[in-house]
Amino acid sequence: MDNKKRIQMENTYLLALDGDVDFRPEAVRLLVDRMKKNKKVGAACGRIHPIGSGPVVWYQKFEYAIGHWLQKAAEHILGCV
Repeated sequence: MDNKKRIQMENTYLLALDGDVDFRPEAVRLLVDRMKKNKKVGAACGRIHPIGSGPVVWYQKFEYAIGHWLQKAAEHILGCV
């Protein structure tokens, strides 16, 4: 593989998100920076922070936080994603 292709391959990233998710460019830069620091990292994910106010948003924030904590802990213990 020539040097140009290798550099291009090492600096290509895919961004996948749900249709109803908006993101800040600096958040994406943080994820890419994390992956650049460790070449063994193959993926990185952020957290969703619902915006707005009221009972529905409060519930979403609670549900996302609990899901994140429990799911990530279980994935770590089971050794899978």
